[in-house]
Amino acid sequence: MFKSFFYANTKEKRIFIFYLVLLAVLAFGISLVVLIVSIPAPENTTSPAVAAEKAHEPVGPDLADFIIPDTWVQIHESASYSFHQVLPSWGSQQIGQYWISPRKISIEILSKQNDTYIEELLKDIP
Repeated sequence: MFKSFFYANTKEKRIFIFYLVLLAVLAFGISLVVLIVSIPAPENTTSPAVAAEKAHEPVGPDLADFIIPDTWVQIHESASYSFHQVLPSWGSQQIGQYWISPRKISIEILSKQNDTYIEELLKDIP
């Protein structure tokens, strides 16, 4: 990369340096904007009543706003009731009652999509 830079003609070097300077100025400008925005505003001397009101106003979200209180019910402590017999493992007979093959489902979905595509394709033909 650097060898090709040194063997490049002066026009290419000027373009490269121009883009490098442009990038540096852009980075400096963004840094300057971030610094200016992050500087706190100067405090104005106000009456004690107004200052007391401002002291109670929330400035923004605090870290404590994101902590879940302990008064919430934990999931493992909540009462849940199972209406079926809890088994450590299922046999093929229990699985057979509820199992639907993903291949069968995908074939049904694809056939429906193909039917709609064919209808759209052939709807203009008299």
